[in-house]
Amino acid sequence: VLGRRPCHDSMGGHQYRSLVCLLPVVSVGRVILFHHSHEGSHAICQSFGTFCFAPDCSERYDPGKAANRGTVDWEGALNTSMVLLRLREKDATGLVSRLGPEDVVLCLVRTDLMRWTVSEYFKVNPGEATDLSLAKNPQFLHYWHGINVTVTPEHFKLTLVGSTAKMLVNRWREKIKILDRLKQAGKRYGILTYEEFLEGGDAYLGNVLAAFRLAPTCSNRSVVLTSQRVHTDFVKDAVLNFEEIYHYFRYADLPTWGSLARHHQDLDF
Repeated sequence: VLGRRPCHDSMGGHQYRSLVCLLPVVSVGRVILFHHSHEGSHAICQSFGTFCFAPDCSERYDPGKAANRGTVDWEGALNTSMVLLRLREKDATGLVSRLGPEDVVLCLVRTDLMRWTVSEYFKVNPGEATDLSLAKNPQFLHYWHGINVTVTPEHFKLTLVGSTAKMLVNRWREKIKILDRLKQAGKRYGILTYEEFLEGGDAYLGNVLAAFRLAPTCSNRSVVLTSQRVHTDFVKDAVLNFEEIYHYFRYADLPTWGSLARHHQDLDF
């Protein structure tokens, strides 16, 4: 079915025409946003709501939720048009077997290992946190948390920075194994990077949707974004010994995302 549908401004309800809403409506598949941690997942998920999707960003279907007993609640997760899921390699079989021909999996990735490591440092090493709020150290702050987070520079232990970075490289490898399974099974999937989202915002997300010719369900529903960025691009804003950290990542024998995922690099939005 081909058609055009109007979208509505998320703040004032004013009608506007977006890139996505002017596309021919040719796909009504579900969208699975697959992430790990501190990849801007909630901000990205919420932002898709401005394109008239109704994303479920609650993570209530994740295997880590007590009610799910270590497994993904697939029935609940796939009963929505767009869902945010924290997936591990062991979940790949369940994911691939449940995807329909129009469904799309979008893998959220941070390609800047140094800044990802900085944002994950206190979450991975909570014993180093001088303040309990640092243990979560969110990349995006939710207004409804009722707190005002400001980032205060802290000293980062180089040995822990190294172990955290290596752990995150393993997360990259795990993501790639899931992407490999999707590719082998002929499923529709793509890579959505945190850095490109920061640079392009809604225009970038629009390009992602356009690439898959996804059809949003538009309505007069008002979308309220509840996330704001906490960290800046400057490592020195969060790290007292930032020069030491820069030096480590410049000379450390660590792979890049691009080198690991080179056989998936044709998925450029």
